[in-house]
Amino acid sequence: MTRWRLECTDCGYKWILPVSYRLDQLGMIYHYCRGCRKSTFHRVLERIED
Repeated sequence: MTRWRLECTDCGYKWILPVSYRLDQLGMIYHYCRGCRKSTFHRVLERIED
């Protein structure tokens, strides 16, 4: 399964999202952030493969 390392553009919280979608083609996604506890834009940092 492909995993993606994401970073919140508001607070800088980094986390890993396990999905098979090609997030690198999007560049950014809008998702809930555990760090700032609100929905914000997240930058796609890298692809992690097992």
